[in-house]
Amino acid sequence: MGSTKINGYRYPEGTDQPVVAQHLKTGLDDASQGSMMRFANATERTAVFGALGVTPTAGMVSYVADAARYDFWTSAAWGPAPGQLVARGRRTSDKVFSGTEVGVLELDDIPVYANVAYLISSSPLRFQVAATDTAQSNLRYTTDGSTPNATSSTVMTVVEGGNNVSFQPAFTQVFNVVYVPAADQTLSLLITLSRSGGASNVTMNGTSTRPIDMYVWSLGRDPGNTGVSI
Repeated sequence: MGSTKINGYRYPEGTDQPVVAQHLKTGLDDASQGSMMRFANATERTAVFGALGVTPTAGMVSYVADAARYDFWTSAAWGPAPGQLVARGRRTSDKVFSGTEVGVLELDDIPVYANVAYLISSSPLRFQVAATDTAQSNLRYTTDGSTPNATSSTVMTVVEGGNNVSFQPAFTQVFNVVYVPAADQTLSLLITLSRSGGASNVTMNGTSTRPIDMYVWSLGRDPGNTGVSI
């Protein structure tokens, strides 16, 4: 097949031998790298690329119907395309801390990919504490598919605060952190509740109209830290 291309797609020239099957396969191989391919599920996608005998090119996007998700090829694996909600969880009831850090809301077994940035965030977390007490919430995680533990799993980030006045209205805090795995992982997350100051119980409020939500968003390929501390 000739080397002539249209937008990177090869096509046969008049001087080429008329090998229809090979010409058709070459054209489809090229088209698969630059067009939006649609699959019923990830298993079908793997089988199709295996049958073609080609590897996706970096940045290629495909659609997986069973997950209603667009994926992009990271150079080594398929990951959710930027701007997509990867996982979310919701709690609509209160949680009380009475002396030992407790789990509040958990997200389990989220596939994440090397050098892809993910935004992990929450709804405003509504705390109620006694005067002079301080509430604390940890975002704990594991990366091997195991269930996070409320007192021993690694802490990714922390929010805390209190109202040191006699009248105690609820106050809110929000988790908002970017996570970039160095290798492909199975990420599990846990919002916990504890107290960093004082002696009374602490409550994180959750209702149907003021739920406790946690979200994981794909941000796409990580550009690295380009900021300058001054």
